[in-house]
Amino acid sequence: MKKIWFFVAILTIFGMFFATTQALAEPTAVADPNGKPGDPPGAQATQRAIDKAAQGASNSQGKGNLQGKRVNYQGTIDTVDASSLTITLADSSPVTFVINADTKIKIPTLGNSATTDNLLKGMKVNVHASQDGVVLTALMVQLVPGKPTLVHRVGTVTEYISGTSMSIQAQDGKI
Repeated sequence: MKKIWFFVAILTIFGMFFATTQALAEPTAVADPNGKPGDPPGAQATQRAIDKAAQGASNSQGKGNLQGKRVNYQGTIDTVDASSLTITLADSSPVTFVINADTKIKIPTLGNSATTDNLLKGMKVNVHASQDGVVLTALMVQLVPGKPTLVHRVGTVTEYISGTSMSIQAQDGKI
C-alpha cells in the first residue's frame, strides 16, 4: 500500500511540474497602454532605447558628438580658457579638450556655480570626455581636492577671527 501512495505522489509531482512548465513557457501578447496587443516588454524597451538614441543623436548636432566613446583622464591643468582645457598627464603628455556650454565644472567648495574661471593652472582634475576621432569634448571637469596639511600647535590663542584665522602664541613666546 505504501508503494502505491509513493508512486501516486511522484506521478502527481511530475504532472504538476510539466503543467506548470507549459503554462509559464507559453508566450503571451502584452497589451500597450491603449489596450491593444503589442510586443513583449523586452521588445518595447529595446524600441524605446533605439528611439532615445536617435533623438540624442539629432539633438547633439552642432554640439560635438556627445554619443562618442567615453574616456576619462586625470592630470594637472596646464592651460584653460572658455573654449579649451589642456592637462598634463602623469607621463608628462599633454591632452587638450574642447569645452562647450554643456561641459559641467565640479569644484567641491563651489557646488553648481563653478565655471572655467575657477580652474587654475596646477590644479589636479579628472576629465570625463567624449572622443569623436581625434577630438575630445569635455563632458565634466572635476577638481581633485588635495589632502589638507595636518599641523598641531600647542600654545595660547591670542587672536581668533571666526572662519578666517587664528593666532597662537607658543610656549616659547613665538607667534
